[in-house]
Amino acid sequence: MGIDAKKMINKLVPEKVRELTDVVLKTIFRHDFNNTSLTKSKIMFSNFLLHIQPVKVHKHSLKFRTTLGLGLIAFYLFLILVVSGLLLMFHYVPSDAIGPDGFPVAYQRMLNLRSNIFWGTFLRNMHRWSAHAMVLAVWLHMLRVFFTGSYSRPREFNWIVGCILGLLTIFMSYTGYLLPWDQLAYWGVKVGTEIARIAPGGAIIRQILLGDSDVGSEALLRFYVLHVAVLPMIMTGLIGLHFWRIRKDGGLAHPEDLTEEDLIPTEECGSVKNASAFNSTRSYKLVEVVTGSAPKVDEPVDQMVFAWPKLIVREVVLFMLVLAAIATVSVWFDAPLEGPANPAMPENPAKAPWYFIGLQELTSYNGFVGGVVIPGIIVMLAMIVPYVEIVFGVFMGKKIRGSGVWFSRYRWPQNLVCISVTLFMLCLIIIGSLFRGPNWDFMMPWEVLSRGGGH
Repeated sequence: MGIDAKKMINKLVPEKVRELTDVVLKTIFRHDFNNTSLTKSKIMFSNFLLHIQPVKVHKHSLKFRTTLGLGLIAFYLFLILVVSGLLLMFHYVPSDAIGPDGFPVAYQRMLNLRSNIFWGTFLRNMHRWSAHAMVLAVWLHMLRVFFTGSYSRPREFNWIVGCILGLLTIFMSYTGYLLPWDQLAYWGVKVGTEIARIAPGGAIIRQILLGDSDVGSEALLRFYVLHVAVLPMIMTGLIGLHFWRIRKDGGLAHPEDLTEEDLIPTEECGSVKNASAFNSTRSYKLVEVVTGSAPKVDEPVDQMVFAWPKLIVREVVLFMLVLAAIATVSVWFDAPLEGPANPAMPENPAKAPWYFIGLQELTSYNGFVGGVVIPGIIVMLAMIVPYVEIVFGVFMGKKIRGSGVWFSRYRWPQNLVCISVTLFMLCLIIIGSLFRGPNWDFMMPWEVLSRGGGH
């Protein structure tokens, strides 16, 4: 607030009213709002939501190209899913029993959202497109972390947490896929659970998921419980752990040899007034002398800036952009809803959701190799790659360099493998989505699209 504005307020508002307002605000906010380093620290320390952020961050972390905001986008989509999902729960019943109108109850609730609930269609669209966008955002976020080498020491364990969150994101989207109980959902889940049967112990896992020999009322109930309770609770805990480890592992990875040209200019990070009575810039209190090192010990002080307000404002702006983008898509594009699920009328071709269709394409060549061996190798290699680098570093006596650098030349073998696997999976998704017709025969995309059946 400017000096002139403060003077005007002081003239217009009686002193006692200003004093009362200040006392009331202090019961909520345990800090002032002046531009001092102490206040900026207190804002982070005393605010429940902001406390997950460090008081200071590296200037390199403020640059958009450092992360592209993908991790935050995935988290914001999760929040949108939680809120929209809670609202949808007021209007949904997980039952395949036939209602008085001749439709299954779960499917009728989808029709009810479309025709009788105020903004029901928009709400379902927000939930559907956020779910698909979150799967994509998590995938891109993991690629960003890999291509910048940000999984390296000391962030190896947090990379594994992130991989688990990626798998849970896919599984949570998949469990929600069945809930509309239409043909698209029924046969998409039918295909996915048949793929699961191929894995060792897959028949048992399939039985636990479905609660029966086939997709039916038990499967609908179990998928609903997993989707609205079990998986969100697990993911919330792991997301909290993921954020906590980011802080404790030293923040975002950044190159070791940064120059001023690589950083956000200091003048863009705001000025800080000195609140010390002795005009000193720093005060110390010796608690105990210890030995050893920690991820934050060697951070250059001149490259650190206060997280408030620059980082927090950027995060709020990004959230508003994500919300606006999903809302815009939800206004213009409705979530698909086909006829009610009918086990007697199979879809041809019955395709899994797009994030599983690459796996479906693989299994069409060889069930066990395509459905178990190749995906298993890819997931396992992705999770252990930081520890493979540790083993290499210990036995070869070489430090793995290039952490925090996009496509570092020191990591070209890892990046080449990741790019190859990514392009391989993209090709499978494209082939399965656009080039497979009835009986999984190869067809041209315009023939497939004219017949429908895409997901």
